[in-house]
Amino acid sequence: MFFLLLLLVNVAEAQQKVYLTLVTHNEEGDFFCTNQNAYRANRIWVKYLVDSLTSKGVSWSFQSDWRYLTALTNPVFETAMVMSQTNNKNILKWAQEDKGLEITPHAHESVYNYADVYHLHFEAGVVPDSIAGGHLYNASQGFGSWMELKAGIFGVQFPAQFFKPDILWGAGTPGHVSDPLIHGCWHPLDTLDFLAEDSNSSLSVVGQGCRLVVDTAYSISEMMDVIRGVVETMQAGGFPSDMIISQEIFMSQSKMDSLRARHLISFIDSVNLSFVNTGLAEWKSIREIKTIWQNQFSEEPVKQACGDFMISGKWPPAGTFSVFPNPFSDQLYIDTPETVDLTLLSIEGKVLFHDHISAGTTVLSLGFLAKGIYIFRVQNRNSVESIKVLRD
Repeated sequence: MFFLLLLLVNVAEAQQKVYLTLVTHNEEGDFFCTNQNAYRANRIWVKYLVDSLTSKGVSWSFQSDWRYLTALTNPVFETAMVMSQTNNKNILKWAQEDKGLEITPHAHESVYNYADVYHLHFEAGVVPDSIAGGHLYNASQGFGSWMELKAGIFGVQFPAQFFKPDILWGAGTPGHVSDPLIHGCWHPLDTLDFLAEDSNSSLSVVGQGCRLVVDTAYSISEMMDVIRGVVETMQAGGFPSDMIISQEIFMSQSKMDSLRARHLISFIDSVNLSFVNTGLAEWKSIREIKTIWQNQFSEEPVKQACGDFMISGKWPPAGTFSVFPNPFSDQLYIDTPETVDLTLLSIEGKVLFHDHISAGTTVLSLGFLAKGIYIFRVQNRNSVESIKVLRD
């Protein structure tokens, strides 16, 4: 009897699930960061969503750059009367202390680097997590290079401030034209081999998974199809059993208004009903996902690109693109109904080729590739699809 009970407990603990995180951040050019009335309007919707979503169990990583933090500490923007609505605290301090949000720096590093933004959080009375919320994964040096974060950096505007994160989130490219959309966690090697493992590094990546942006441009059904595709892949054994499955849900802070706030809440209700309440998914912060990876997955650097092995009847969208012949020898034909971003990756996930291709048939000369398996990834503005090809 004891053996049977122990076995059942172990099986339950080993069952995979998708770990979901809501992520938001502002951008340097957002109007509400410099205009008092726009700031107050945005504050109303931030508070409304914090109250609503935390009551629904959502784990929210709230990322802020220097512009928003400067507005936050402006006594004209955050007056005593305004702060009376949030327990006499500024909105960020209230969100962290009263509602439990994960607060992390976000920096484009045009004027303030990550150490500076980290410092500005403390000036706002907030203790930020040591997470770098967004970075250019292939920036080799200078501002924007995450490689400098391995050893830690000092501020430019606040030279005494030191920042050494242990988590990178939000690997991107300029203009987000070919972001590495990866589920899982690992320790990145360098900007040339971002997906390779550096077993000697304490800096880890929590992958954002498939691109999922909450906006009224996408219906609840379309957004649900993304989560459904990830969950169905998990159920079919499409993810390695020793892999933690991370998946972001992103919303721009500048998009928070009446219509989009209610759209987000309706989507969250659908996610909870279909996936969270059934035990297939669970809300976790970025920090919590790393902790689970350390404690339950022994920091095994197992990861998988979005779209690999997706089996849902609705995801990827049928007929998005086709590749032929497969296997191929020298030339490969890509047929797509619209302009897309095309990325060729090695089976290890290293980017070998990237380009924009127009609707129609494109001929690629790939005789220079060694024989083996490769992955083509096609991305339009609201979906990503991948297919494996063989050069024989």
